[in-house]
Amino acid sequence: MLFYLKFVFIFLFFSIISFLTLYLHLNEGFEIADAFCNSHSGAALEQACGALTQGNCGKTSCCVWTSEGKCKAGNANGPTFNTNAAGKTQQLDYYYFQGTCYGSKCSS
Repeated sequence: MLFYLKFVFIFLFFSIISFLTLYLHLNEGFEIADAFCNSHSGAALEQACGALTQGNCGKTSCCVWTSEGKCKAGNANGPTFNTNAAGKTQQLDYYYFQGTCYGSKCSS
């Protein structure tokens, strides 16, 4: 019985230490967003960005939030894929990249 209690205590101790280490590491700048960007490219990145919320979109270095209310693959230069179904370039009023607004209709 004593062996069992020692085992449970050790297991719980290491579980708590692991959780705290991971939690602190995430809050100190470990960028899950970098892993997101590194694990997608091309059309897959466009689709993955499209599934993000506005808040999560702004945390990445590979997605932008557009004036259309969509998250799209892109960077400070704008969306990577910015054409409609007919292949014409779409004009955006603005887009956000990592919290900074770009475009002619950004609010001041």
